[in-house]
Amino acid sequence: MKKQKKRGTYNLQNNFAEKFKTQLQRKKLLTDYIKHICSGYSDKSFTFCDMDTFIHYCKKYPNDFPTDIIEKARRERMLFWERIGIEGTTGKIPGYNSRSWEFNMKNRFKWSEKIELESRGNVVTSISFVERKNSIKELKEK
Repeated sequence: MKKQKKRGTYNLQNNFAEKFKTQLQRKKLLTDYIKHICSGYSDKSFTFCDMDTFIHYCKKYPNDFPTDIIEKARRERMLFWERIGIEGTTGKIPGYNSRSWEFNMKNRFKWSEKIELESRGNVVTSISFVERKNSIKELKEK
């Protein structure tokens, strides 16, 4: 009978499962991500890896994924969409649909028409606007 080999235990900090093992591969990942979002696309449509993986690499390899460059690219993504809104509103985009653009901005960048109030403690504030109707007596006096 042959003896079975025991499986060795692996260090939990290993890189065996990592898709982007080298610094060069991680640099390409960052470049692809920057190009993707500067073109106006969302994080969820990034096809090279999911955002959980990307965030993992950002935390594990902060020198390969500088946060200032990533944040600048995210601002450029917002600029991409805001530019469409301005150009569409000023008539520079034929067939521009402002409602569609507004809906897009609300979903992408959490734009809102509502003012959200947060209540702390047991104090409840209620504001009601009621139309005041004049009584018949008041109307006769006028």
